[in-house]
Amino acid sequence: MNITKRHFVRLLSFALCGLAVFGGFALREKARADAAAYKLEVRYQHAFTELVNGITEVDSALQKSMYASTAPMIAAACIDVYGKANKAQSALGNVPLEANRMANTAGFLSKTGDYSFSLAKNAAGGYTQEQREILGKLSGIAGTLRANLSDIAEKLNGGEISISELIESEREVDDAGNEIPGELAGGFKAIESEFPELPSLVYDGPFSQHLDTKSPAYTENLEEVTQEEALKIAEEFSDISNLEFHALREGKVPAYCFTSGQAGVSVTVNGGKILQISNPRDVYAQNLSVEDAVKVGKDFLGQRGYASMKESYYTLNNNVLLINFAYVQDSVVCYPDLAKVSVAMDDGSVVGFEGTGYIMNHSESREFPDIAVDRTTAEAVVSPGLKIIKYDLAIIPTDGQNEVLVHEFTCETDDGKHYIICVNALTGNEEKILILLEDENGALAI
Repeated sequence: MNITKRHFVRLLSFALCGLAVFGGFALREKARADAAAYKLEVRYQHAFTELVNGITEVDSALQKSMYASTAPMIAAACIDVYGKANKAQSALGNVPLEANRMANTAGFLSKTGDYSFSLAKNAAGGYTQEQREILGKLSGIAGTLRANLSDIAEKLNGGEISISELIESEREVDDAGNEIPGELAGGFKAIESEFPELPSLVYDGPFSQHLDTKSPAYTENLEEVTQEEALKIAEEFSDISNLEFHALREGKVPAYCFTSGQAGVSVTVNGGKILQISNPRDVYAQNLSVEDAVKVGKDFLGQRGYASMKESYYTLNNNVLLINFAYVQDSVVCYPDLAKVSVAMDDGSVVGFEGTGYIMNHSESREFPDIAVDRTTAEAVVSPGLKIIKYDLAIIPTDGQNEVLVHEFTCETDDGKHYIICVNALTGNEEKILILLEDENGALAI
């Protein structure tokens, strides 16, 4: 086939036009990719700047809190530390790092904020010398962290390193699967590896040092049982047959674990107490009332040695009612001593049991402090916008897993909403306020 000069020119023109269009598309896509990368770089750099600023603010707030001396100023200063620590934690979460790369920094911010919040709640008593010293140590750690992060910030702002390099370094590994940190990621790694040791924080909060050594009150002094003894206990308590040994669970509450198909039972090594039962199945009908199911759960506990248990809250899910029972001693409801029973609503069989709360907290020799604030005085603390409809004297757990004796008032608003107000029976202060959520699926306090 002969191609004339005219045809050749036309074909060449079409080809050049095609290349021009393709090139235009390619340039446009590259521009879009560059713009997106730039926006991401700016966003992450902003997050890092916020982190540096946040740590600086934590350091400043800690320094101020050290020298507060009056109750209002102590409360305000410690709440400021709490807020600044939460803000810095939020900024840390926006930096493109895997969680384990900055675990020490995240832990420091969490513990510092929670410790300061605990001090704010107890500001009326002022600081102890130890508390002032701890605030000073926390400030020193914050200052070191600020200085190290500021060095990285200077390199970022000077263009020596970039956030995108950090993102890429998250993906790089050598032949053995080990990370190959770039300069920026390596800087973070150095900060974490050289992180100062935190002071021992013993206070009423979830990060307190004493929680690391907390042992189960109910079983810690009981004799150990053998695997064979534990198996017999599991079969008798659960009514599940053909159980076989599966594993020995370590931890604060060592337990023998037995299974039979999908069912499982855990028995504590010390004392041979049932820690957990799981016997799941599909439940398609709801033939029992809530009252009937609660009675089934209470009878189940009573027949197995859990005397004096009172139902508190329950939830219904997939036709299984989960009921929380609390131990009652001398007319005082002990909420830490919690046992949970799951009842199938079709035939009333027990398909689950959870005894961890009871085992961790129950004591046969628990003594209550003398009540310093009587019920009438405590009632006056309750908001006038609430109508008291129920009363109990109760032991409730604190954030640090300690216990406090309270007057517990269940209250109602004009529009029918329910709240629980707990007034400290020793100080007369409001200890806790809970919202009681009630619907067709149960009742839950939050």
